[in-house]
Amino acid sequence: MRNTQSVAIEFKDVYFKYQQGYILEKVDFSLRKQDFLLILGPNGGGKTSLLKLIMGINRPTQGKVKVFGEEPHISKPKIGYVPQNIPVNDRFPITVEQVVSLGSFLSNKTLSRHEISQRTKTWLDKVGLTKVAKSRFCEISGGQQQRVIIARVMMSQPEILLLDEPTNNIDIELKDSFCQLLSNISKQVTVVMVTHELSFLPKSVNKIGCVEKKVVIHGSLSSLEEDIPFHGEHNNNKSGHGSTHAEGHDCGHQCMVDYLAHLNNNTNLDIYKSLMKTKT
Repeated sequence: MRNTQSVAIEFKDVYFKYQQGYILEKVDFSLRKQDFLLILGPNGGGKTSLLKLIMGINRPTQGKVKVFGEEPHISKPKIGYVPQNIPVNDRFPITVEQVVSLGSFLSNKTLSRHEISQRTKTWLDKVGLTKVAKSRFCEISGGQQQRVIIARVMMSQPEILLLDEPTNNIDIELKDSFCQLLSNISKQVTVVMVTHELSFLPKSVNKIGCVEKKVVIHGSLSSLEEDIPFHGEHNNNKSGHGSTHAEGHDCGHQCMVDYLAHLNNNTNLDIYKSLMKTKT
């Protein structure tokens, strides 16, 4: 059962801009412990900037971001981050096992060699990579490398896991095991995942966020079905200002359906409609 008491992440009237202008405007939402938020939105819409605000890398131009009630930079040791791209040096002979074990140094707690060894074996098993533990990191597939990085991050036992496009290098045949891995992790920590791939949708996702300057958070897939009618085509908004949906926010397009139409990807739209029928 999800903890409904403790707030893990909170945005209060947050604006953020670079020199060229505002990237995020009037962002208000909160996540509780063990929430799993899936973030969708067009390129340049502010998804990665949102993650950087949570990590304390960026600071809001206006408003407040809190992580467990504190400034993000104070809570940084409680946050694990899996980047979109993993730099790999083909000439560096580090093994999969060694990459994972290095995650122990991100922990606030000093671990003994035995503890590091046991924790490394546990996470290699959880991500399904025990058989390649002695292989060089540069020699395994992109999808395997992504799971190695997740294991390395989880070695420090974070309370929040942020993932930026983690499915980019994962083969479609491995999607079920990857989704199950994230679902298992979400039983212990708050997860925020940015993705374009709706075919990779862990069962434990309980919130969906649409990000394009403003952020619309839908409480569940079933609430999305109530908010957005499916008529085979997206709803044209003659006012050009988008429509107000969950939590009183205003979205630049008709959230999920218009976003998918924006991608012009009928496969993703069909996948989403199918999920709506099976996951309410």
